[in-house]
Amino acid sequence: MSRTISTLLSGTLTLAPTDNPLTITFSGGVAATAPGADAIDGGTGVNWSITNSYGSISSATGYGVYLLGPAAIVNYGAISGNGGVRLGAGGTVSNRYGGSITGKGASGPQASVSGIYFDGASGSVANAGTITASGIGYGIGFAAGGSVNNSGVIAGGEDGVFFDVGGVGSVTNSGSITASIDDGVAFNGGGSLTNQWGGSIKGLAGANAAAVFVTGGSAKIINYGFLAGRKYGILIAAGGTITNQQDGTITGQTAGVSLSHGGSVSNAGSIITTTAGGAGADLEQGGSINNKWGGAISGTSYGIFVLGAAGTIVNQGLISATTLAGVQLGAGGVVTNLYGAAILGQNTAVNLANVSANVVNSGSISAVAAGSAGVTIGAGGLVTNNSGGIIAGVGYAVFASGVAATVNNGGQLTGAYGIGLNAGGVVNNIYGGAITAQIAGIFVGGGAGTITNDGVIAGSAPSGGGVDLESGGSVVNQGDGVISGGYAGVFINGGSGTVTNAGTISGGVYAIDFVSNNAANRVIDDPQSVFNGLVSGGGGTLEVAKGWGDLAGLGTSQFQNFRSLQVDSGANWTLHGAGNSIAVVIDNGVIAIDGSLDVSVAVDVGSTGSFLLGAGDSLEIAQALGSGSKIDFQNSGELILDNAALFGTGVGTAAYKGDLLENFSPGSAIDLHNFSLAGAIFNYNAPSGLLQITNSAHQLATLDFQDSTLAGGTFHLGTDGSSGVLITRS
Repeated sequence: MSRTISTLLSGTLTLAPTDNPLTITFSGGVAATAPGADAIDGGTGVNWSITNSYGSISSATGYGVYLLGPAAIVNYGAISGNGGVRLGAGGTVSNRYGGSITGKGASGPQASVSGIYFDGASGSVANAGTITASGIGYGIGFAAGGSVNNSGVIAGGEDGVFFDVGGVGSVTNSGSITASIDDGVAFNGGGSLTNQWGGSIKGLAGANAAAVFVTGGSAKIINYGFLAGRKYGILIAAGGTITNQQDGTITGQTAGVSLSHGGSVSNAGSIITTTAGGAGADLEQGGSINNKWGGAISGTSYGIFVLGAAGTIVNQGLISATTLAGVQLGAGGVVTNLYGAAILGQNTAVNLANVSANVVNSGSISAVAAGSAGVTIGAGGLVTNNSGGIIAGVGYAVFASGVAATVNNGGQLTGAYGIGLNAGGVVNNIYGGAITAQIAGIFVGGGAGTITNDGVIAGSAPSGGGVDLESGGSVVNQGDGVISGGYAGVFINGGSGTVTNAGTISGGVYAIDFVSNNAANRVIDDPQSVFNGLVSGGGGTLEVAKGWGDLAGLGTSQFQNFRSLQVDSGANWTLHGAGNSIAVVIDNGVIAIDGSLDVSVAVDVGSTGSFLLGAGDSLEIAQALGSGSKIDFQNSGELILDNAALFGTGVGTAAYKGDLLENFSPGSAIDLHNFSLAGAIFNYNAPSGLLQITNSAHQLATLDFQDSTLAGGTFHLGTDGSSGVLITRS
């Protein structure tokens, strides 16, 4: 059976099974004007079918259509009432182009004043026309889940489209969905939404309004169009995914997108927040964001804000903030900024707070406010700036406090300070890496610093330092490394330090300055190293490393305030110039003296190396109790012993043990200071090589010569022109 209405009926049409399916023609209609009366009612037990072919269905204060059984409604005309359509057992509504369904009620239960509302079972709406709720109702409401495919206009009061906790919702939109009170689309049992190109969803009125709100279940949101909310563009409170495609725009005043219980965001379009305190993307329980090429995420306080759990951020586009940080991780995680990408901030571009986190950069990270840092680390972490990467701040490129941090750089770091580590840490600047600053290329305080450099580190101000370690630490400057400072290349204070140089270290005053005297201070000088400026050792050790090298100005013009000179095994160095002096020498290699050297305290007893003396060269030794070293006169040169009794052990006996003297010949000399010539006699034993000397004052001296390298002739004792004895051979 069926029924067709081609005239206007007044009052309520209560459908009988025989009226099904019902068709209302262009000239037909149903109008109910009595208080509370519905235009069309249908009971249970029937799968109702109504087609309104350009007719009119209206109720003054009831429903336009209210069906208690499952229903299928196709509308080309107009349906209106206090509530437009209510289906008590679910069903489908197809509102075709030109069709309108209106809920006019200003107040009452929202199900009774909505454009369309589904009770009891899921529903489905395909809309190419207009669906409206004029008051507090929903444009479309679902009590038990359902779907909406909209290419027309849906305008609600409380929400444009509403899914209650009873089921999962699905929305596909290429038209317009709006709400005059709260959310454009609200899912209370989770669901999915695809806003296609040209589609617009807005929730701009209520203080907490969102374009899309999801709770009660996971969400999947895909946007090609425009989403705008007064507080949130998208708010997901139960986890899920957001994909904003190219040309997609999502805006909100507090957050463009907010996921309060984790989830992921993929963006190739624009995500924007516009008011103070806002974040483009807000992840309150961690999650991940992939900002793709062409994607832009911008906020007032934060471009991206992550709290509660670790965040993973991958950026190929632009992330920016106008007042605070481009990216803030408050609970750990990783920020990866790829080649060509940019992260911009004011106080800082990337802020790693509360929990250790990592940054990997191949693009640009920069902050522009006074005192700002490109990357700020508050609880330890790792920053890796790859080749081609730029990190810049007005104050610091990278600043860390609270916990030691590590920075690996192969790109460019710039600021008043290149790197500031206020709780100690590690910096590795590889070949091609440049850390350039005004005050200090690298500043480390609050803990020891460990610096390895094969690139460029510079602090250009007149008072600047290349590397400034305020709590001690170590610096290794490799073969291609260049460290420079307007005042000091390397400045170490507050603890012991070690500087190893195989490259170039320069300073306007000091190449290296150990401010605090500490016997543990050490400079390790590689043969290919260059020092421009003074090297002040802070009472420590100058160690010359394996290989052939040259040294000058020890204790005089360049290398000052060292206590010890250590010559490593395999080292073969020449010490140039007159007036070189050091307290202690540990010689396990070869040191050729081209000028003079005064060892004012001792040659270390464990030394096993050689001293080489040429014509006109001199070596003065205060004490040498070991027997492992050699002094090679190379047929010339002078050895000066300040105290013969402290040159070797067993002095004056056949059991004497002391340094071996080689190639002693005419032109060579040994000066025994403070050894009286009066009554001086000697005895030389060729098999043992021992020369025993005594005098009237009963002073004793013993020297161990390598007999095979002695020149022909005999020893001679004479005055040294002062209070000592000069030993020669001819």
